[in-house]
Amino acid sequence: MTDQQHRQDPFISPNTQLPELTVKALILTLILTLLLTSANTYLGLKVGLTVSASIPAAVLALGILRWFKNSNILEVNIVQTAVSSGSALSSGIIFTLPALILMHYWDTFKYWETALIGCIGGYLGILFSVPLRRILLNDPALHFPEGTAIGNVLKVSAGAGGDKGQGTLLLWGGGVGAALSFLQNGFKIVAETSAASFKLFGTVFSAGLGFSPALIGAGYIIGPAIGLSVFIGVVFCWLIAMPTLGLIQGLPEGNSANEIMQTIWATQNGRYIGVGVLLIGGLSILFSLAKPMWISISASLSAMRHSGQETSSIPRTERDLSMKTVLIGMLLLVLPMYFLLSHILFTDTVVEPLFLDMQVLILSTLYAFLASFAFSSICGYIVGMVGSSASPISAMAISAVLFISLILLLILGQEANEQTVHHAVAAAAFAVLIGGLVACGAAIANDTMQDLKAGQMVGATPWKQQAVLFLGVTLAALIVPLILNLLLSAYGMGEVLPREGMLASQALAVPQAQVMKSIAYGVLTQQLQWGLLLAGVIIGLVVITLNHFLAKRQWGLSPIAIGLGIYLPIGTTMSLVLGSFIAYLVNRHLESRFEKGEDPQQLDNCEQRGVLLNSGIVAGGALMGIILAIPFALKQNTEILSLVGPSFTPYAEMLGLVSGLFLCIWIYRKIVR
Repeated sequence: MTDQQHRQDPFISPNTQLPELTVKALILTLILTLLLTSANTYLGLKVGLTVSASIPAAVLALGILRWFKNSNILEVNIVQTAVSSGSALSSGIIFTLPALILMHYWDTFKYWETALIGCIGGYLGILFSVPLRRILLNDPALHFPEGTAIGNVLKVSAGAGGDKGQGTLLLWGGGVGAALSFLQNGFKIVAETSAASFKLFGTVFSAGLGFSPALIGAGYIIGPAIGLSVFIGVVFCWLIAMPTLGLIQGLPEGNSANEIMQTIWATQNGRYIGVGVLLIGGLSILFSLAKPMWISISASLSAMRHSGQETSSIPRTERDLSMKTVLIGMLLLVLPMYFLLSHILFTDTVVEPLFLDMQVLILSTLYAFLASFAFSSICGYIVGMVGSSASPISAMAISAVLFISLILLLILGQEANEQTVHHAVAAAAFAVLIGGLVACGAAIANDTMQDLKAGQMVGATPWKQQAVLFLGVTLAALIVPLILNLLLSAYGMGEVLPREGMLASQALAVPQAQVMKSIAYGVLTQQLQWGLLLAGVIIGLVVITLNHFLAKRQWGLSPIAIGLGIYLPIGTTMSLVLGSFIAYLVNRHLESRFEKGEDPQQLDNCEQRGVLLNSGIVAGGALMGIILAIPFALKQNTEILSLVGPSFTPYAEMLGLVSGLFLCIWIYRKIVR
């Protein structure tokens, strides 16, 4: 069925009045937002990737609400709309604000400052998306793949009276992911990774595997194309870049090849190559989207100009929040944005940002508002083309941080005195804070358009969806700071370990935040390692150029995924690669069945089972990481539940290999049965 047919024949008639914003729907929203936002926060900090909560939220809501009398599909749609927006907001926060910890501007995540950044940025994203809805959702060139998938899941499941099998898959995946994660990170009798280094040609090389259930599930969801790009980054990092740095800079001292490689990884900053690839990948996406950006911003302005044409005769299924409400809301958010930025900087005890006067704050606030509008508009258009999973939120944030960092560098000038360094720290933090506001707005606009598309397909009331988005954003903004501080205390982030005795290998990687810190702090202190960064930029340009030739054969590589493959630890990346390889095998199997004439509907069901099962594995593994963080933080010891000592490591790695193999086989057979 085409998009036009959906508009002409909605699932629920525009004249039908069904309850949407009910008490039970709002209570369920609160519970699922807490669970799925927590899982996405952990996953994003660990690997730099997040997954959409829309389909898991929709399936869970369907399974739970069917036990209540008089429940309907519109209530389910309301729940998934709010829950997915909360999960999306966590992406905007965790991709940026941990950089303040990495640059030692904050010692912990300040609760109200973090929550307000999430609220203000998220509210702006909601308001910016309102005028875009009618134009973008009615553009025949935009298909909103994930929103359409969510709408189809809701329609098919509701029409069948609720598919119990979908909820069972989620529960099975969640249980298996949680159990294996507990054995790995709690009892520590099963290893998450297994890596080996070896000396050759006067340097060292590394290879490894990863068995993290949450990351294997995430790898399945991102698919074989992105997984291949990550694998290329892994091969380049550990078999080319790190050995080359060892040859050029000399091998450090160490008792083994593994120890030498870890020292090179930790001290010679080869990860700046990955930063360069990530940066050029993000910027290339922005340049390629110049036309869509202009179209979407023009559409937004056009919708605002015609806002006076709204009348009560508009069908229920086309009624948005009024443009008067939207414009007043935008204006009212500018003042708290200004006071929040000034409060954080002028009351911070680490540095005294003397260079920040009212004019600079006004300029920066205006930049934050306009950048949020521009990047939210871009994301609203991108998701219509490629879906929210492929929409580069981190690229938007990186670009926002880079642009404001360059502006602040011009303001600071090139004065060579002690105070300049202190000012640069404050300015770098300022750039990251603005990047956080922009990223939160873009993440919400990115997610909202998909939810509104699903709502259009099932006959929802747009203004009720838009209203409940504020609830989802508020809940997530209040939850995420608590989770961030819990995880920081339990595991550490990047090179920041809050207490003595913590293991750097267990620290959360926070890759996007590392990039934010590297860009902002490096630009404003003029200490950026330009050589390695330039090497990454060149690699990214080579990949982008190669894509022009691969596109003719319907192939393509992702510079951002390659950058993550270079930047992240090998165990993390190889878990993602393993999951994407399972997806490749499943796809080949389904293609073979299609060629033999099997019903395409059955094959679509297999694809849907794969997404649901692996979404459950991701959620279960990530939630177990949150649960384990509680005793770790309370006892200030990540070994508190361990049943074995260091001598058990070889056996744990063997058990990790065996359990990882069985998990992969189980996933494959569960999907293609």
